[in-house]
Amino acid sequence: MSSFSSSEAQSKRGGTRISETRSIDYIPDNERHGHLFSQFTLWFGGNLQITAIVTGALAVVLGGDVVWS
Repeated sequence: MSSFSSSEAQSKRGGTRISETRSIDYIPDNERHGHLFSQFTLWFGGNLQITAIVTGALAVVLGGDVVWS
């Protein structure tokens, strides 16, 4: 592992930002910028799809069990 941070490496590349500079490496606390609420909205929005709601309701209308739908 290198001894300099990604911000130092970024300044050596001319200041251009690219995504995933650390890949799966450990990210120090001072370089983290996300919040729990932004994770919540991401997962809530992905799970609250209208197709999932309609499919579950359609299964009940066609005689399926409410628990399994």
